[in-house]
Amino acid sequence: MQRRLLLKLTGCGVVVGALGARLAAAAEGGAGAALRPAGTYEISGLVRLQEQSVEISGISNAQRISWSAGALRSPVASFSSFERFDQPWQMPEVRVRGGKLEALTVRALDSG
Repeated sequence: MQRRLLLKLTGCGVVVGALGARLAAAAEGGAGAALRPAGTYEISGLVRLQEQSVEISGISNAQRISWSAGALRSPVASFSSFERFDQPWQMPEVRVRGGKLEALTVRALDSG
């Protein structure tokens, strides 16, 4: 009787461990999207301007860039936003309308 109980508990442990690993992977959003610790971060990037009005959202400091065609040699603009996260977090989904996100950088300013 005790052997059967031991086998059931061992089986439950394996199932719980596998479920925990699966939930952790889902929380990370897949490979390469690890959770970052709480803290203050600077999120910056480059946007190729394709329309005369470009909107950058998905960050707390959403931005709008207006420009005239031919006014810039290379229609690329930079942006930055300071974000504070009180709990571990994943990279926010930065969205660009009217342009194309060329580069994105996250720099930790402090942790905790």
